[in-house]
Amino acid sequence: MKYYAMNDAYMQQDRIKASFQEVPQSFEWRDSMEEVVAETAPKDCGLVLISSKYEGHLYETCETFAADRPNMTVVVLDFDLDLDMRRLMRSGVFDILSHPVHGRDLNNVIKDFEQKSSIMMTMQLDEEEEGIGQSNGKVVTVCSTKGGVGKTSFVVNIAASFEKKTKRVLVIDLDLQFGDVAMFFNKKASKTIYEWGKENAGNRRKVSLEPYVSKVSEYIDFLAAPKRPEFSEAIEDSHIRKLIDQAKAEYDIVLVDTAPFMEGVILTALEKSDQIFLLTMLDLPTLKNTNRFMETLESLNMKDKVKIVISRDLKKKMLKDKTAEKILHTSVYMTIPDAAKIVIPSVNEGRPFVRDYPKAKISKVICKVVQDLDPSEEKEPVKKWMHKPAMAGRRT
Repeated sequence: MKYYAMNDAYMQQDRIKASFQEVPQSFEWRDSMEEVVAETAPKDCGLVLISSKYEGHLYETCETFAADRPNMTVVVLDFDLDLDMRRLMRSGVFDILSHPVHGRDLNNVIKDFEQKSSIMMTMQLDEEEEGIGQSNGKVVTVCSTKGGVGKTSFVVNIAASFEKKTKRVLVIDLDLQFGDVAMFFNKKASKTIYEWGKENAGNRRKVSLEPYVSKVSEYIDFLAAPKRPEFSEAIEDSHIRKLIDQAKAEYDIVLVDTAPFMEGVILTALEKSDQIFLLTMLDLPTLKNTNRFMETLESLNMKDKVKIVISRDLKKKMLKDKTAEKILHTSVYMTIPDAAKIVIPSVNEGRPFVRDYPKAKISKVICKVVQDLDPSEEKEPVKKWMHKPAMAGRRT
């Protein structure tokens, strides 16, 4: 493992020098990134600390270096406090340290880098032997044109139903600003899609998702949305494309929960999907926007893999399925009955209702969706979840 620091007037300040003395690693000082490239091989692993003032071409320099040395990690010491974070991430930068830097901050970044490097080095480089690159998993994306239609509940209950078939399932929370998948599973995520993007998106090698996902049960993992809404800006279309490809190689089923609008990363997920469930409701404004969504998908040649799901059919004072089909110019695949007495406590407890109310009508609807996606039989009972069921003693 090699450690370099770029030598300029900013990096030679006394406070900077003192922080280097507070870490056990020994940094070698170089005058340019070209010197680092000349001294290293393309497969070498190491860390380079560079000033945000570097030669006035920070972004271009980092981008070129990441292409030449994909296994080397760049950390920027920010003297400006106005760096374009999104552009830096696109340039392959691993992390940013604000000036004045302290030894503990530098030490934490080095620990994160070494953990990442250890994971990369222990992976088998031969993709055929490792099995990585054999993208056999099925990708299912759930979307809508408005919030509150039950997308996330639909996703987590599909995941729980696939667990009964002993399928390895990954749920990706692509509602990047306000995703709730972690809450619906009653779990806290130590890492999110933001950390995955920051640490791996610029790496050309395929790296296991295991360090970034959170485990729900023996068969279900999820990749949480960023912890802060502004971090969503660091996630780009190319990141999602790479993420889904890797997820397909590691899981049997990849379920993608999306935000209730259409933009770049969501369009990428839709494009990469084998099946798309578009949730809507039986009111005119929602159906109108759903129709516009369908028209967009049709223009992108994706209409054939879309299935319309009517959410929360109240039966009273609502339009009929046939009316919806006329507005949408396509058939309704499935109607989800209103079951607020089951769904709301299920959400509050963080337990999919298909686990605790398997005979409820809404659970049978979800199981029918899963059976259509994968006709294989259930294999064995799954292990019980650790927290107590919602609405205990009130089965439907």
